[in-house]
Amino acid sequence: MRGFKVREASGVEAGLKEDRGCTDALFLAIWLLFLASMVALTVYSRGAGDLDRLIASVDGDNKMCGQAPGREDFKYLYITDYSLSAATNIFDGGVCVKKCPAASADAVEFYPTTKVAAGSLAGKDGYQSQTVLTYCIPKPSTLSAE
Repeated sequence: MRGFKVREASGVEAGLKEDRGCTDALFLAIWLLFLASMVALTVYSRGAGDLDRLIASVDGDNKMCGQAPGREDFKYLYITDYSLSAATNIFDGGVCVKKCPAASADAVEFYPTTKVAAGSLAGKDGYQSQTVLTYCIPKPSTLSAE
């Protein structure tokens, strides 16, 4: 490598090299093909797919809220037990509800599961929640510390 000089090997004499070529044409073609395929898949999926089923939440009986027979009107998942003892299986106590409770004292109209029987939430303190996609997310100030 003796005698190698960048200035001589680069072809740059005074400023920018004037005789330049496109070095990324193959990559550009591959990227455009990828981009076109993503657009085509998006259009196809939007027309042939069922987005509501894809984002539907699942209750304690592994039934999709708003999708399973009998649960068409119960579109949101409400978790009944946020205690630390239930942390490993928190969704087992999930039930499908018609609407997320806006206040802690609101009655929760839900579809019963094998783990949460009909009427079992009556008289119990709930939590104030907000709807995010198909989930009733509690407001932190309304959860009791256990």
